[in-house]
Amino acid sequence: MRVIKFRAWDKIRKFMITIFDNTTTDEWFLPNMKEDYEIMQYTGVHDIYGNEIYEGDIVYLRRSFFGFELKPEKYLVTFRYGNFVLENGLSIFCDLKGYRPLGWCERVEVIGNIYEIKEDEE
Repeated sequence: MRVIKFRAWDKIRKFMITIFDNTTTDEWFLPNMKEDYEIMQYTGVHDIYGNEIYEGDIVYLRRSFFGFELKPEKYLVTFRYGNFVLENGLSIFCDLKGYRPLGWCERVEVIGNIYEIKEDEE
């Protein structure tokens, strides 16, 4: 069975909550979606440390070139063209679940999400 999870950023109280997880028998929470929450879906993929990757996460993509480690680049996880992808304003890099050029998308590390990082910067 495919794992389906959603989390939500509470805009008023400024914290993240799980609103649906089909891997548990717990009741799930459906808040007032329109105004108070930003909803994010689980991609079905984990980062290099085993953390779940969600839409809206900010990740480092670690790559190497002929054995030399390149500087990690920061990407945003978004849902585009029917896939979860990494994008950084200039380009859309790769599909997290299918096409993985040279296996690069397997070297992703979650460093935060767009809501908590925005709050920290203010």
